Amino acid sequence: MKIGVLNDIHGNLPALEAVLTFFREQGCDEIIGTGDVLTIGPDSIECLHRLQSLPHFHMVSGNHERCFFGGFGPPYPSTMQVKEAAHHQWVFDQLSREDRQWLEALPRRLERRLTGGGQEITAAFVHYPMDRIGNFLPNFEPSKQALDAAFEGEPAQWVFYGHDHRDSEFTGRRRYINLGPMGCPGTGAAAPVGWITADARGVRLERLLIPYDKAETIRHLKAKNTPDHEQVIRWFFGGE
Repeated sequence: MKIGVLNDIHGNLPALEAVLTFFREQGCDEIIGTGDVLTIGPDSIECLHRLQSLPHFHMVSGNHERCFFGGFGPPYPSTMQVKEAAHHQWVFDQLSREDRQWLEALPRRLERRLTGGGQEITAAFVHYPMDRIGNFLPNFEPSKQALDAAFEGEPAQWVFYGHDHRDSEFTGRRRYINLGPMGCPGTGAAAPVGWITADARGVRLERLLIPYDKAETIRHLKAKNTPDHEQVIRWFFGGE
């Protein structure tokens, strides 16, 4: 069994295509996303449709998907800046009814049981820790103590999550893995992903950086003139 894992695609099609090529070459059985396919980058709809076309792709809902549940329009959330809200509106207006239905059907949590080499690991996939009614907790500084508290009651031994655009790993009551944002590279030009293998040698996780043409993503942002593209380039792509 081989499972590819990715976080926070955020409309970055060149990065996604590079990652999917790698997963295909490695003989991936399944790909799991921890949410936030949409917004920030220029190609949200293209990324969404690319993932919808994959036979073995599964994903949980992120906050950028959930903000579209039930519609999107003014008055916008007070937490959004003006240009950020305009970008979300631009993406929402491109979603078909079928796209919206697909997004609203996404689960909040996925679980996989991984067996190999005498090991049995249960892995959970979420976007971020949630409260009892399924709302995301406010962002916090990750540590094993903070994550133990945030994921109290989680039965899985491994937990994959994203959302806060951090690359981190801690082991407390369980193993907490944040691979980092696939679609928001900062000053780098590689997409972080994870690769789980379960075979006769055991259950293993490898973390990888997949190179891609970040300049192409920036060209897309400028060509499509997304409402917040100048801020996005500065904040999420190293200010080029």
